[in-house]
Amino acid sequence: MAELTPTLLILGASTRAAAFSAMRASLSPRCIDHFADLDLCSSCPVEHVPFDEGASGLLKQASRGKTGPWLYTGPLENHPQAIEALSKTNPLLGNSSDVLKRVRDPLAVSSVLARHGLSHPEVRMDARGLPRDGSWLVKPIASGGGRDVARWEASSPDPGEPSYFQQFVPGLSHSAIFLAGSTAVELIGVTRQLVRTADAPYLYGGSIGPIPLSPRPGDRLRRLGEILATSFGLKGLFGVDYIERAGDPWPVEINPRYTASVEIHELATGRALLRDHWRACST
Repeated sequence: MAELTPTLLILGASTRAAAFSAMRASLSPRCIDHFADLDLCSSCPVEHVPFDEGASGLLKQASRGKTGPWLYTGPLENHPQAIEALSKTNPLLGNSSDVLKRVRDPLAVSSVLARHGLSHPEVRMDARGLPRDGSWLVKPIASGGGRDVARWEASSPDPGEPSYFQQFVPGLSHSAIFLAGSTAVELIGVTRQLVRTADAPYLYGGSIGPIPLSPRPGDRLRRLGEILATSFGLKGLFGVDYIERAGDPWPVEINPRYTASVEIHELATGRALLRDHWRACST
């Protein structure tokens, strides 16, 4: 297969979805991840880093290779300092470490949503005064894919890592994808999120869609995306996981990066969203 240009370095726990998005955008991906899927290895250069080496191993491997534009997938948004270090030598197509520090702060997000009158679950940074009756969730601050998210109940152990508490919102989980450019924020579409097993009801197990939107939730999602992008300086593709209640989106997680559900919208519409992401991040 002849090499396509330009080349894009992709880092993350899994880079498969983003790599195929890059190829649909006529880019030439070079990947570093923990899985090195066989179909990906047959399509582009892939470097495998053992899972126990984590994000530091991925970024260390990236620093040894050729310089050039790069983007990250989950859960590298939890490592803003490492992202800042690599971005000094490799142009980043995505949200910078400063943006990540702000938008990954649960209290900062809650404050912005409250200030604009948007529906959102209450958050706390500790459990003092909270009922242990399942009406709150405990979530790791450095989360990814719903890992270790659980109801806060009488039998719940104390968190083993830095965590926060979020009011439980019942309902089906959705994910909205946005594209933030220099002058506008576009709602790309919505998918419904699946869980892996009934015993792990918050562990991400895939998405289906696109889901049709009626006018009210569509308008409210567009306003939500515009407010988040403007308030935190988001650019390019980003995702918002939310629960819909009576037509209102209740955001429960902001993913300030390429997310796995992007490829669903690409395959459904034929649009090469990573090309648009490249342009949005380059202006």
